[in-house]
Amino acid sequence: MSRIRAARRLPGSPPAALAVTADPQVTDDILRLGAAVGVAVSVVPDALAAVPLWQGADLALVDEQAATGVRVLGLPRRPRTVLLAPGPVPNRVWQDAVAVGVTAVVNLPEGETWLAEALAEATGRLNSLAPVVAVVGSRGGAGASTLAVAMAWVAAEEGLASYLLDLDPLGCGAQVLLGVDQLSGVGWNSLGETEGRVPPRLLRGGLPNLSGVRLLGWTDEPADAGVALPSGVAGAVVDAAARDGDVVVVDLPRWSCVGPDRAFGFATEVMTRSSLVVLVSPADVRSAIAGKRLLARAELAGLPAGLVVRGPCPGGLTADDVAAALDLPLLTFVPFERSLDRLVEDGFPPGSKRGSGLHAAARSILLRLADARAEVGPG
Repeated sequence: MSRIRAARRLPGSPPAALAVTADPQVTDDILRLGAAVGVAVSVVPDALAAVPLWQGADLALVDEQAATGVRVLGLPRRPRTVLLAPGPVPNRVWQDAVAVGVTAVVNLPEGETWLAEALAEATGRLNSLAPVVAVVGSRGGAGASTLAVAMAWVAAEEGLASYLLDLDPLGCGAQVLLGVDQLSGVGWNSLGETEGRVPPRLLRGGLPNLSGVRLLGWTDEPADAGVALPSGVAGAVVDAAARDGDVVVVDLPRWSCVGPDRAFGFATEVMTRSSLVVLVSPADVRSAIAGKRLLARAELAGLPAGLVVRGPCPGGLTADDVAAALDLPLLTFVPFERSLDRLVEDGFPPGSKRGSGLHAAARSILLRLADARAEVGPG
């Protein structure tokens, strides 16, 4: 599992920040902000000129024309890509922006403070960011939270700095699956008024550490916590966790992916930052149908997504059958574990039983992430 940590420290010296724009005023603004925070910014006029630097830069800034150019050229999605826009973004441009992995939109000059902070954190190495895995169920009770906790726990067991972000205020709380009834410390509730970027030290020092997992959940009752976060909060937290940890796992509630404001909600903020979106589905017809409906509405097009199928298989439906029905690559199959519920009731986290199917599935997904990052290498 050290392959995950090693993949973040590959040698090389790509630019800390890349700006793709032919606008002289925007170019001057970016260079001025970069100089103010001591970060070198490589500026190129179009997407074609950006090709050699696209995957290596820690932060990529693209204007509206460049976003379309990047999509047309088919450049790979990458984290920490910011769209520079003079005003409201047209739907056509927004679609291109999402397709290339844009995680934030900044209007200049109004957004200069935010952009300066983003430039100040640019490290010059894209692989310094931890992989982010978003886990969502095809239906309620599919086992997404169970898998999310298992992945975070297995990562911590392997000595990695593991973050688990529980974004479902209506669930029992990931802390319960980790053997703790109530959560103390920093929670989503206390971050609700956060503006701008979240310092990694705030998470490192303020989050409870449960079985080696730094957990950000909901510290109040759901009725007090509400079910919404202000725009930008979830994305800022994911960015901070990815800078500080080795692995970031996000338990994403199904309902958050299909709400009326999903394009601007926290689910989109998380998924566009994710190295992998994992859909968890039981091996039955009902779950496959529900998953199909979710995929049709969740705007996952262009996102790196995969499927985990959980047993049992009451009607003889195989994992390959479910994958074919949902048109998703099958990551792994998790056999039915009869003792799982009893272990959790006794305070043992999901996946903590070595040799279990859940432990093996969590480990295989983490290793897949490490191998994918190692293949990308430095830009």
